[in-house]
Amino acid sequence: MNKTTPLILSLLLILLVSGCTQTGRIINESAELPNETGAMQVTPENETEQNISTAPTEPQNITQPEACPETCNDGNNCTYGYCSGDTGYECVHAIRICLDSVRPCPDGVNVSCKNMCINNSCTSCEPDCSEHPIPECTKQCGECEILDTERCECARITKCVHNDNCCPEGCNYTEDNDCEKPECNESWECGNWSECINGTQGRTCTDLNSCGTEELKPNEIQECELEEFNITITYIHYETPEWVEIRNFGNLAVDMTNWTLEDNATHPHVYHLPAFSLPQSAFLYIHTGYGTDNSTDLYWNYGWHIWNDAGDMATLKDNNGTIISTYSYDS
Repeated sequence: MNKTTPLILSLLLILLVSGCTQTGRIINESAELPNETGAMQVTPENETEQNISTAPTEPQNITQPEACPETCNDGNNCTYGYCSGDTGYECVHAIRICLDSVRPCPDGVNVSCKNMCINNSCTSCEPDCSEHPIPECTKQCGECEILDTERCECARITKCVHNDNCCPEGCNYTEDNDCEKPECNESWECGNWSECINGTQGRTCTDLNSCGTEELKPNEIQECELEEFNITITYIHYETPEWVEIRNFGNLAVDMTNWTLEDNATHPHVYHLPAFSLPQSAFLYIHTGYGTDNSTDLYWNYGWHIWNDAGDMATLKDNNGTIISTYSYDS
């Protein structure tokens, strides 16, 4: 081996250890290198540096949106979308939050339950108050107050009601007999008694002073005795225009439907009464001629004379053919 070989190897090792290399490149400073003959070769200081680093990679062209879309609606009502520069101008969707249902319980505690979005809408749960019942109420109310047991509160009485030991403001004795009785003298006036029906008859009485009290009010209903009807022919007007007068002397109405009235001819003229009721003490006039029936007048609608001027007799029969009344006259 040549004697200079160990020296060259030592120099190379020193150069490597001393940091003559830099990242990405190796700088060849002036150094002695052996030539083929073993002599040292000096490299000039202005020798071009040898670059061993790799050229930088060109950046990739990535297109970013500059505005949000017109809508972020994804067709699901259980989500909501939003977009901004913070989201890179892209829609972001989140689950919609439904409000809880809240209910005040009778004991004053508010209870709630969770609602959730199902099938595009929020549920509506009903809070449970079973563990919060109405507490026992021992509250005592004052005059003209009533206890509201549900709220355990006393409420003021405002309605006019008889016999509740309270006369609310604005009420009078007529509306509420708990109010002070006014100074008033009753003066009653009564109408006529009605006809006797089923053993009773009535009338209407009015206090002319409108006292609102009824301490002196007369009876408006009384019992009555039913008498047999008394229907009587009282007069025949045989001159033109002809008519027959009939009166009910009884104290009850009489149904005269299908009764008949006839004269005393060999072949009698017979008039059949229509559906008709004659009130008590009332008159009925049956006319020979034409007309329209009403509550007091009936028309035979016969075109000639019936009652003879020289004398005649009228006979009234009920619907069974029983003679009820007759009336005769002479010329």
